[in-house]
Amino acid sequence: MTSRKKDLLIINGRNHDPQTVEWAAAEVPGLRKGNVVAFTRPGRTTEEVVIVAELRGGHAATVARQVRGHIQTKLSLPVAEVLLLVPGELPKTSSGKVRRSRTRQHYLEGTLHGGVLQAK
Repeated sequence: MTSRKKDLLIINGRNHDPQTVEWAAAEVPGLRKGNVVAFTRPGRTTEEVVIVAELRGGHAATVARQVRGHIQTKLSLPVAEVLLLVPGELPKTSSGKVRRSRTRQHYLEGTLHGGVLQAK
């Protein structure tokens, strides 16, 4: 399964499927599987990867550090920020699917902070 073209993460001229990044992040203990979103934000020289996820358990700072390290090791992709939310705070459709573009929009507008446990 692949994501829509507009959702592609383009980092240093290379395309990355956001679902691949989301699935890899969800392998880290402490995250709620199916409740992870990956998108990009403008950076100094290229787009930067941001991961927003709901925390299932564990210490937020530790889980965020593990997510960043796991993505770097598994996909050779640097993660600029990991934002962990309390369960139920990730924007979803009425059928329960995560809303990647809506999450990114809220993040860029600075309105994605209800229930934030860790931002780094």
